[in-house]
Amino acid sequence: MTQLTTHARPPLTRRKAISALFACVGEADRSDVAYRPGRRLHPLIGVMPKISLDRTGDAGRLWRDCCMLRTHWGQGGTWPGRSPFDGLRASLRVLGEARGRNAGDATERHSRRMYMKARKLAISIIRWIGRILLVVLILFLGLIIYLWVRESILRNRYRAQYPPPGRMVSIGTHDIHLNCVGSGSPTVVFESDLDQYGSMSWVPVQEKIGELTRACSYDRAGILWSEPGPLPRDGETIALELHTVLDAAGEEGPFVLVGHAFGGANVRIFAGMYPDDVSGMVLLESSHPEMLTRFAEYGVVPEIPDRNIRPLILFLSHLGTPGRYKGNVYNLPPEIYDPVQAFLPQSSMTWFDEKVESRNTLAEAGQYMHLGGWPLIVLATSGPSPSLGDLGLELDDLSIKLQRELLLLCENSEFRSYEIGHYPQLQRPEVVIQAIQDVLRRSGDTSPSS
Repeated sequence: MTQLTTHARPPLTRRKAISALFACVGEADRSDVAYRPGRRLHPLIGVMPKISLDRTGDAGRLWRDCCMLRTHWGQGGTWPGRSPFDGLRASLRVLGEARGRNAGDATERHSRRMYMKARKLAISIIRWIGRILLVVLILFLGLIIYLWVRESILRNRYRAQYPPPGRMVSIGTHDIHLNCVGSGSPTVVFESDLDQYGSMSWVPVQEKIGELTRACSYDRAGILWSEPGPLPRDGETIALELHTVLDAAGEEGPFVLVGHAFGGANVRIFAGMYPDDVSGMVLLESSHPEMLTRFAEYGVVPEIPDRNIRPLILFLSHLGTPGRYKGNVYNLPPEIYDPVQAFLPQSSMTWFDEKVESRNTLAEAGQYMHLGGWPLIVLATSGPSPSLGDLGLELDDLSIKLQRELLLLCENSEFRSYEIGHYPQLQRPEVVIQAIQDVLRRSGDTSPSS
């Protein structure tokens, strides 16, 4: 072929340029090429974009290569080398480099396609998980609504089925259920433990005492028929509400206070706040102000709930938690057991509020170390737990010791111990009745009912 100079371009026909390029590249068949006459052709690089090719297969790749070369060398620039073949070789090097880049681009495109497929799959999985969670959420909300409505219906049904045996007394912020029977003086007032039994725990005893004198039991705010009261539910608040209820109901003192367990701490506070209204006390397995710290020395630490979870407990109570009718532990008759179970969810809310304030209640009770000269009977229950072994014996001895220390509250005091369970008024009511009768007799102010 004719040699090129740096100042002139060699003559180059279409066919010669195309044949040379095809011969060097070797990627397409000439039959794929159709000439387009009537346009000025440029040497080699200018030629190829001017021809029409089938842009599929090898011919298509050739067409794209020519377009790339045209962009690389420029439409009218000088081509490298001294001959068309020098230009072809240089062009092929450019093509090789470009194809290397294209191979990298292909890998990148493949990776991106794989990424898009994985992304699409992940989005699909997330959408399915979202749908499943949505269904679970809808079912959960449906269950919540069902339990809430069911509990509301049950509460209304039980209020109609179990009307209060006494009367509702308003103390301004809420109503308290007060049940008084019999007549005479002094009036015996019963205070229940930190539990959900309320006034129903005194039914066997109150009936007998009502034959001797006036006998009143009541439900603390939120227990059984009483409406919930303001917080906190500590001992001083409870004592104040009890005094307000008795005054609003027209019940006149003096009162003989009978307190069971934590109710013993409440009546101790009542007696300390209103000593002129008290003529005697009976404490059944009463709580001691130092009981928490003294039992902790033996590794017995009570669980006091966190007040911050109150909204959760209130919410659960409206769903019927805890459930009703879990077991009649003390073999109570239906007239006592059924109302307690019917009102159990709302009563449990008050149990929580009082339990939260239990330390404060004991501290308030500890402020009153001496109450007066009226008669006091401390009734303790004894019976170590066999499952605790020697520790059970030590705890039983400590419990008896704490009960004996309560005798210091009054000069005219007596200690009695029985092997009974934690609810002597339900398990052995005759023992409690006898203790109350003795206090009434010793108070010297008993006027039996006619």
